[in-house]
Amino acid sequence: MTQVVQAKCPFCHNVLRIPADWLSQPMRCKFCKQVIQARTAGATASQAVASGPPPAQAFAPQPEAATAVVAGPPRRSSDPFSFDDDPEPAAVTAPRLPKKGKGMIVATTLLVSLSTIAVLVVVFLGPQLRDLFLGIHSEPVARNNGAGNEGEGNEGEGEPGGNTGQPGGTNNGANTDKVIGSTKKKTPSKGATAGLFPRAALLINVNNYWVLNPVHYGNSPSVGYPGSSTSVLANRLANAPMYFPATRVVELSDSAATPVIPQKSVIEDAIADFCQSARPQDRILILFAGHAVEIEKEAYLIPYEGNQDDAKTLVSLAWVYDQLAKSKARQKIFVLDAFRNPPARGFELPGTGAMTEGFEAKLHSQPPGVQVWTACVKDQESLEFEAGSLFLQCVSNAMQERLGGFADPADPIPVDALAAKVNQRMKDLLSKTKFEQTARLTGKEADGGVAYNPKEPLPPPVVLKSPEAAIGDDKAGAALINNILAEIKQIPPMKASLKAYMNTLRADTLPPFPRKVMDFYRADDYKTWSELETKLKDKDYRAKHPLRAAVFTAKKYLDKAEALSLRETQASPINDAVKKSYLSEQLEIGKLIFDLEEEALYAMNQVAQKRDMEENKRWQAHFDYTLARLQARLIYIHEYNYFLADIRADRLPMLEGDATGWRIGFRPKLSTNESKVRGMFKEVGRLWKKVGEEHPNTPWALLAQRESLYAMGLEWRPSRD
Repeated sequence: MTQVVQAKCPFCHNVLRIPADWLSQPMRCKFCKQVIQARTAGATASQAVASGPPPAQAFAPQPEAATAVVAGPPRRSSDPFSFDDDPEPAAVTAPRLPKKGKGMIVATTLLVSLSTIAVLVVVFLGPQLRDLFLGIHSEPVARNNGAGNEGEGNEGEGEPGGNTGQPGGTNNGANTDKVIGSTKKKTPSKGATAGLFPRAALLINVNNYWVLNPVHYGNSPSVGYPGSSTSVLANRLANAPMYFPATRVVELSDSAATPVIPQKSVIEDAIADFCQSARPQDRILILFAGHAVEIEKEAYLIPYEGNQDDAKTLVSLAWVYDQLAKSKARQKIFVLDAFRNPPARGFELPGTGAMTEGFEAKLHSQPPGVQVWTACVKDQESLEFEAGSLFLQCVSNAMQERLGGFADPADPIPVDALAAKVNQRMKDLLSKTKFEQTARLTGKEADGGVAYNPKEPLPPPVVLKSPEAAIGDDKAGAALINNILAEIKQIPPMKASLKAYMNTLRADTLPPFPRKVMDFYRADDYKTWSELETKLKDKDYRAKHPLRAAVFTAKKYLDKAEALSLRETQASPINDAVKKSYLSEQLEIGKLIFDLEEEALYAMNQVAQKRDMEENKRWQAHFDYTLARLQARLIYIHEYNYFLADIRADRLPMLEGDATGWRIGFRPKLSTNESKVRGMFKEVGRLWKKVGEEHPNTPWALLAQRESLYAMGLEWRPSRD
């Protein structure tokens, strides 16, 4: 029979019945969920088991009397690392079994076998199961390693079985620990930092680039794996087996739940503050997911608004390394997921191509003590599939597994173990494709770092700053810019992905515009779009403002085009029923093309000669912009209709490997040979240029620059789930 002792919890004062051999370990009270640690008043628990009832025990922070009793083995509760100290039910006399020797032998053998299996599972899989439960159900609670932390009011924190690597501990007041299997939260002591792992991460993810191809953000945490967003990674880092304190994981992304536009000044401020705030005992990680480029033998990261041909608009990799070199942290890791390539979607906007030899050389010439982990090597690209970055998917998945050994706050961030698992996963996933991608880890942690100190206070959290205003006080007000953007958004763009991007635009996500320029683009005789729509019902007003009337006509037909659902993916196989459905869709598209050309485009071309009748510069810009968008939409629909014919004519590319279907990808050149469409393609380029030249330093010019770079050609490409 297992001996137990009785003692009161110092927090809730409920009586606990504790196995004697657990007295040397931290444990969690089943009532208040606080972590407690016995203080031995005499012989050890192991001695008590051998020689009789153990002496009285005291529990921090207040000593309590304890009485040893003999009882059956404690039952396990739903918490795999606690115990059930409820009294065992009274023993019931078992019914006498018939005297059948074989039955007794079989039953005994089965019981012994099951017991043996149970012991083996607990011994060999217990730590893995524990970390799995912690990773899913709880925030990380750092183990204390028996430091005691006297004076903090939370001595010897941990769970029963803490000596097997279960992280225990308090938090820092800004965050609370979730209890396994419960929604009840523990209130930490003010200022307590004991037990937290000394780790911090800055995750930078640039997605909707201004003039470069979008970078796929990846799935949200609610979708589950596979997922490659930085929000998924932040969640993985804050749980077993990584144990980063949640308050020390910072996400900077324009696609985050709380989006922040990662412009150059914002990225540089975040990196500088993050590196400077690190304590000597800290282990830090910086991730950059986005585009990068080599210019004149120097390596650069590309921020949200960066121009890959202008180094002044980019973040120098040498500068990033300088910040890491100056940081006091004992372990420093830089992770780069750049040179992204979405093989199924293709490039809607320009990309940067594969990693160059010169960039790789600069990348792995990091300062001493800095580890660099890259998603690919020279002449490779970082692949994006439907769930986002392949590399970040594999990192996210690898973080859910045990990485060897037991978690300890003094341990380094296990980047070496992660790197090996990630490369194997990428190799397995790409084995049935023509693609190759190999991650590379170089560098090592500097020797002789500062030891882990659980009593050292956490540094202040990193606060993301707003972009620097380049033109100071001489900038147009946000109300005016937002009012103009609201009107621009009334005109449906070429395709759905561009509309989704437009919806993210507001004054604080754009560069500042000079006030003296924008004063010429104020509204004149109306305050709202609906008020203007009412005015245009008057015949005299339409005659006075023909450009406004033509824009409203174009909008009506563009709204119809936007309402038509255009499928961008097609699963395999394709049968006669699928082909028939596409024939019906082509009939609807044919009618739409007629309306756009004969009604909307005709109306716009008719009043183009009366452009000077409109004295308001805002509506001159609106007219030019709408005319370009109308023709861009027509080209896109013509290309789409051409590709629907490919399905009916069985002209789709062959599927290989694990491809499960097709999706429409993008390419710069048109596929259709129709001369009318090709002529329109040239006209759109001219119109975008005109908008930029006639309305410089305005939102129209900025948007025209971006939309002029969109690939308008389409093609079917194999895709995978």
